[in-house]
Amino acid sequence: MKSLLALPILLAVVAFGSACGGDDDDDGVPTGTETPAASTPAVTSPAATLTEEPTPCPTTPPASGTASPSPEPTDAFQGGRDPVEKEGTNPVPPVAVMYDVRFGCHGTFDRIVFDFRDNLPGYKVEYVEPPITRDGSGEPLEIDGEAFLYVRFHVAQAHDDAGNPTYTGPSEIKPGLDSASEIQAAGDFEGYLTFGIGLPQELDFRVIDLADPYRVVIDIAHPE
Repeated sequence: MKSLLALPILLAVVAFGSACGGDDDDDGVPTGTETPAASTPAVTSPAATLTEEPTPCPTTPPASGTASPSPEPTDAFQGGRDPVEKEGTNPVPPVAVMYDVRFGCHGTFDRIVFDFRDNLPGYKVEYVEPPITRDGSGEPLEIDGEAFLYVRFHVAQAHDDAGNPTYTGPSEIKPGLDSASEIQAAGDFEGYLTFGIGLPQELDFRVIDLADPYRVVIDIAHPE
């Protein structure tokens, strides 16, 4: 398998506009299921609330990335800090192939979205102690932040069967969000696709997976 960190860095940027809660592209009711698993009910968020317009955040020009993928719930942010885990869609193949990482800010949280095609991967999102290491080599990664979320997708990859990259953005993204200092790729290795997210402090988060198109959404509450 080819390492995501070795992929060409060819970022296609879609500007946020004057506020990072700009135009959204998921205005309909999501067709996928929600997470986290039943063991962490505090992060449940009704799908129907994802259809409203976001509240713009203070203007902070991002270093890279694209616009937020879907609007903000109207109710207070509901999340938690326990690990969130879900099995992938069966059968496999087809393997879930990632082709984009997007982000945006909303009234009470920031949102990071991993876009996939062909299938929805399994995932685990959890707080870990640093360092986060690169898959395969074990090399420690330097990620901006004081707290760290480790994101692992399986079975997933960011290249096609010929080894050509399907994600051509940067391996290090500094989105300029209140809740996320940096998003960094940690590996694309043997069916596992991994990322580290640096936060200014431990914050509540929730995970939502959606279909048509396939995507995994991580919402992180704003610091108080």
